[in-house]
Amino acid sequence: MFNATSLKQFAVISSIASSVAASALLAPAALAETVLTGYVTTGADMAGASITASFLDGGSETLTWSAFGSDGNEGGVFSDLGWSLTQKRDSFSYPWLFSVGNSLSIETLTIDLFGGNSVFDTILDSQSAQNTDGSKQGKPFAVKNGLAPESVEYSTPIDISQGDLFSTLTLGWENGFSGVLEFVADTDSGTEANPVVIVEPVIAEPVVVEQDLPPVILVPIVNEVVEIAIDTPAATSVPEPGTLLGLLAIAGLGRKVAQRRQAG
Repeated sequence: MFNATSLKQFAVISSIASSVAASALLAPAALAETVLTGYVTTGADMAGASITASFLDGGSETLTWSAFGSDGNEGGVFSDLGWSLTQKRDSFSYPWLFSVGNSLSIETLTIDLFGGNSVFDTILDSQSAQNTDGSKQGKPFAVKNGLAPESVEYSTPIDISQGDLFSTLTLGWENGFSGVLEFVADTDSGTEANPVVIVEPVIAEPVVVEQDLPPVILVPIVNEVVEIAIDTPAATSVPEPGTLLGLLAIAGLGRKVAQRRQAG
């Protein structure tokens, strides 16, 4: 039988067990790294990739890569506007085919393999320090036939890349491209259990620096007083009454003297 002490101990143990179980359920699962299937990837293996053509006169079109053909090795995109991109068999040995009708002029072609669980493998030397384990030999972009692009850019590295595995390849022609281009660009694929994971960009958080600043004194704004000069007439001096009477008397006396002189 349980006594009071044993019941308390049992309650504490049950509480700890519940907390541990809850923590295990709430703890975030570790992100799985990309695992490559091997070093052979065909056109059909890249189904789901995103292909974007940007036109020289403006605008763009994005299509989703799909598998086709009876042998299970072919894949590509076909635009109603008159351009296509296909790849047949092993991308290490067999070229891609990019075809653009004469009525079009394409400025850039962007091949994003992330949606197709695939990557570009760019290092030929399997002993290179930049060669990722499991990727074997790769091949960087190289033209087999046709007008070479002026710019070639691999971007969006994947998580396990040592400098050789990228999700995106962009080709650019300054004056536009039309016609047929054959090129080699090797690819690898991720497994279903551990598909391709791209490297997320790191966004730096703002740093707040605390400083001891002097207090700010708020002074109310007072309307400015404007002095206006007004022209006023000069003041006239008025003599005192006694002085005024004296002056009048003198003036009267002077008048009498003048009259007597005129009479004599």
